[in-house]
Amino acid sequence: MAAWFCMEYPRTPDILVFKGVALTLAQQRKIRSWRILPPEKPAPSVVFEVISDNSPARDLVDNPVDYAGTGIREYFCYDPRMIRKKGGDRLHGLHYSGSDAEAIEPDAKGRLWSQELESWLVPNGLMLRLTDAAGKPRLTKAEAEERQAAQARREAERERAEKQAAEERERVARAEAARAENEAAQARDEAAREREENERLRALLRSFGRDISNSVKDM
Repeated sequence: MAAWFCMEYPRTPDILVFKGVALTLAQQRKIRSWRILPPEKPAPSVVFEVISDNSPARDLVDNPVDYAGTGIREYFCYDPRMIRKKGGDRLHGLHYSGSDAEAIEPDAKGRLWSQELESWLVPNGLMLRLTDAAGKPRLTKAEAEERQAAQARREAERERAEKQAAEERERVARAEAARAENEAAQARDEAAREREENERLRALLRSFGRDISNSVKDM
C-alpha cells in the first residue's frame, strides 16, 4: 500500500501499522494511498522497512530524517540478508517524540522493544519475529490458523474419546444389567425349584402320614 506522509514527499514503506484506525473490507480493497489528515487519517504508529541491496542508505539514513515530525512514533529497519554474514546489526529502531528521534537500544539478546506494539522484535533467520514481554511468540496469520486447526483437531479427538468412553460405559452398564437380570432369573428359577421340591417333600410326607394312619387302623 502506498502511503503519503506529507504533501510533497510520498513514501511507500514496506509495512505500516495503524493503531485505532478501522477500515471496512470495501475500504481496504479500494484504498491505494494514505494522505495524513488528522484526526480522520492519522500517521501510522509504526513503520517497517526491509533493507535491500539498493536501499541501505535510504533506509538507514534518509528515511529516519524524513519521517521525523510526521507523527510516526516508531521506525524500524531490518536486514534479512545479514543472516549469511558475520557481525553487523541487522535490526535498527528509532522512537520519535515530535521531531526528535531516539535510538532504541537492543537488549543482551539483540532484541528491540517496541512500545507501540508492546512486543520484542527478534531477528529469526530471514524473518523478524515479534514476541510478548515474556518472550512468547506472536503468531503470524498462518500460524494462528494452524494453531486453531490443531486445537480443533484436539477438541474433536477429545470429543471422540469422550464419546467412545461414554459408549463403553453404556456397554458395560448394559452388560451389568443383563448379568443382574440373568442372576435374578436364575435366583427365581432356583426359588421355584426349591418351592417345587418342598412341595414334593410335603406331599411325600403327607403320603407317608396317610400310609401310617391306615396301617394303625388295620391293626
